[in-house]
Amino acid sequence: MYFKVFAITSLFSFLVSASFATDISANKLHHYFYEGTRPVSQVVVSNNKEGKSFFVDVEVLEIVGVDSDTKKVSFEDGSSDFMVAPKSFLLGDGASKNVRIVYTGEFSDSAEKRYRLNFKPRIKQSYANDENAVGVVAGAQVIVSTGIVSVITPNKPVVDVLLKRIDGGVVLKNTGNVSVDLRPRRELCVNGNCITIRKKALEPGEVWLFELPDGFGFDWFYDVYGVTARVPLVVPAQ
Repeated sequence: MYFKVFAITSLFSFLVSASFATDISANKLHHYFYEGTRPVSQVVVSNNKEGKSFFVDVEVLEIVGVDSDTKKVSFEDGSSDFMVAPKSFLLGDGASKNVRIVYTGEFSDSAEKRYRLNFKPRIKQSYANDENAVGVVAGAQVIVSTGIVSVITPNKPVVDVLLKRIDGGVVLKNTGNVSVDLRPRRELCVNGNCITIRKKALEPGEVWLFELPDGFGFDWFYDVYGVTARVPLVVPAQ
C-alpha cells in the first residue's frame, strides 16, 4: 500500500553558510531563484590556503538527470542561462571575491531546474622568465575546488512523495516537481532498541530504498526550500 503526501507550500529563499577544509570556499551552499523576484545572487568566494594564490574559473553546469537508486547525476553546459561576473579572477592569500550571478533563463510550470556552479582554482606560479605564468604544481599536491547549487523554482511547486512499507525496509519516491529534504522527528527506539534514521534529500523522480526493521515506525518532517511542512510523513511499523 502506498501512502501519499500532497502539499503546495509558500516558498522563501534562505542562505546557508558553511566552512569546509577546502582550498577555496563559498559563503553559501544553495541559492533559489523565484519568478517575480530579482534573479540576482551574490556569492563570496574565499581563499583558505595560507601562502597560496589562485586563479579561479567559474563553470556552470545544468544537472539534467538523476539515477533513481544510485543518486548518480549527469551534467551539461548551462552557461547560456546565466551571466557570471567575473568569470575568472585572481584570489590572493586570505582574500575574498564577490561573484555576481544573474539567471537569464525561463521559469517552468513543470519542474525545478538545478545548476552546479563550480569555482575551480588554478595555482599561480612564479618562474624565472615569467612571474605571471599559471600552471598546476607537479607532484602529489591536490587543489580542492568548491561550488554551489542554484535552483530555479517552478511556477507551481508541488510536493508529492509516495511511501511504501516493505518487509525490512521502506521505499520512497518523489513524484513532485521540487526537491524534498527529509529529516527524522526524533531518535527511533522500540523496547530499548534504538536505530538512527539519517537525513535525506530526495530529488524529483528519485527513488530511495532503505532498511528498517519490522516493528519500527516513525515520522519524517520534510523541508522544501527551507520551509518545513506542518504535516509529517508517517512511516508505519510493519
